[in-house]
Amino acid sequence: MAMAETNPVCKCCGGATAPFAEYDFSRSCEDHKGPVFVKSGISVPYDRCTSCGFIFTPYFDNWSGNDFAERIYNSDYIRVDPEFDSTRPRYMAGELEKMLGPFKTGISLLDYGGGRGKLIEELGGRGFGKLECFDPYFSSGASPSAKFDLVTAFEVVEHSPNPMASFEDALSYVAPKGALLFSTFIMGRRPDPQFWYIAPRNGHISIHSWHSLQRLASRLKVKCLSLDETMHLFFRDPESDLVRHIAAKDPGAALYAASRRGLGAFAQTAALFAEMGRPVGRQYLRHWGRAMLCSSGVL
Repeated sequence: MAMAETNPVCKCCGGATAPFAEYDFSRSCEDHKGPVFVKSGISVPYDRCTSCGFIFTPYFDNWSGNDFAERIYNSDYIRVDPEFDSTRPRYMAGELEKMLGPFKTGISLLDYGGGRGKLIEELGGRGFGKLECFDPYFSSGASPSAKFDLVTAFEVVEHSPNPMASFEDALSYVAPKGALLFSTFIMGRRPDPQFWYIAPRNGHISIHSWHSLQRLASRLKVKCLSLDETMHLFFRDPESDLVRHIAAKDPGAALYAASRRGLGAFAQTAALFAEMGRPVGRQYLRHWGRAMLCSSGVL
């Protein structure tokens, strides 16, 4: 007698999961503007953790690097992510310049998962100090031996079939008073199977929630602060000057994003600011009402 199939356990917290949705392999992030490719006829199932809300597919778990290169990160990839080659590196370099201000010339920075190093080129042209790029999937050289004040990973973690291992590796390059700054769109409080970011053809394997990032941070013994809906910070030392500087750039954006996730996320975010010596005061009162309404289901 054949054994019944069981749902995989959550890759972030080890919790139980349930089927979430199935998508054609050709579904891309650009499809909300119009389908990029014809349907492949290959169904890719995604599961969702009933505890932390992490959404993932085991479809790619046994793929090799060559499989990804041939079927996803090939010459057609630019069609499903037209900004990755030049537009995004240029934009992120500008954002980092504004975010880091006077720190930019003195800190060491590693761009993790940076592909061909376009972001590093942009940052070098803007007067940043020590810069290095390392992509565990595409770099042919040895991994960095140094620790860095800031490790960036923009649009990287959603591509990982093993989120715990990827975050652990990225954090291994962070200095004790440094930080990991990464971007990924996270699922909202109400899970939406139509979320445009779930895209097998882009290699978007892991779709995080605020709770899944918090669970990972706890397992990795770091703190997690979501700076807005897409940008997140993992760090060990809340008294680090660099961490305090980054967190203080726009606390209103962090509190607004947290308020939309409910009172628990909002209170935890405010507590993190206080721990860093950055009490939010009036900003707290401004966003507290929204957090209450979201927790009660009104919003």
